[in-house]
Amino acid sequence: MKIETLEEIKQQFPLLKNTNQIHRNKLSSLEKLGLMVTDHVGTMGFFFIIFTWTVLWLGWNMLAPRPLRFDPFPAFVLWLFISNLIQIHLMPLIMVGQNIQSKHAELRSEQDYQTDRKAEKEIETIVLHLENQQKIFASFNVKNTNRTIGTILSNEISKRYQSKGLPEDTIHFKLTGTAGQSFAAFNTKGITLELEGDANDYFGKGLSGARLIVYPSPSAGFVPEENIVVGNVVLYGAVKGEAFFRGMGGERFCVRNSGAKTVVESVCNRDLVGHGCGPSLHPAAGRTELDRRHLQSQSG
Repeated sequence: MKIETLEEIKQQFPLLKNTNQIHRNKLSSLEKLGLMVTDHVGTMGFFFIIFTWTVLWLGWNMLAPRPLRFDPFPAFVLWLFISNLIQIHLMPLIMVGQNIQSKHAELRSEQDYQTDRKAEKEIETIVLHLENQQKIFASFNVKNTNRTIGTILSNEISKRYQSKGLPEDTIHFKLTGTAGQSFAAFNTKGITLELEGDANDYFGKGLSGARLIVYPSPSAGFVPEENIVVGNVVLYGAVKGEAFFRGMGGERFCVRNSGAKTVVESVCNRDLVGHGCGPSLHPAAGRTELDRRHLQSQSG
């Protein structure tokens, strides 16, 4: 049986697009107005407008000086007319906007379904490669909505190979972009994730043997040693593995790390006072390279 490559799977599925934005661009001016009214007013906002209008009207007719008050019957007719005018203009727009929001929800669900199908097929293909003792290398683009990258794959590996995992670099993914929260959470031995870009908080949470590499793009235009490339609470509760950062880490770097090794240019100055690498069962594992300026100030 021929085993598909990850590149072949990528070609079978269309590239993910912002379907809501594409659909929004096709809307007429009236539909856009209805969507805007629904987004900013909504059903509860509509009733609040009617309620506020009623309170102001009754308050004026009860508290204003007598010569300025309205006659009861004409005042009631005018109030009813203006209230109905508000309803006639707002309610149809809100109904149009709600229909468009429902369509957006359907488009998102369809895209989520396609994403899940692709992910399941990719994992199935990776497992087939592993069973045939083949190494895997693939490259992907990521964005900050892609969270817990590699976690489902690590779960499948752990179910088959338990805590021993796989030989080093059996699976190597080259990722480009900004990764979402909990990148490589609980990733097991045998996985290498190389990220050209940056990542959010909880990077490498519970790391269980994988190797992680982060560096900024050569076109980033900033000095990596002076800029943060990974968020807060990196390697929280990690037990083993390696992580290498060409750039600064955020606050609570390596907190509760109990075995993972890491190299980082520096961490936040605020962290150096109390939170960097602590409390950690093996602080040295997280302090391979800390803020050079801080170390120099302590020694000097």
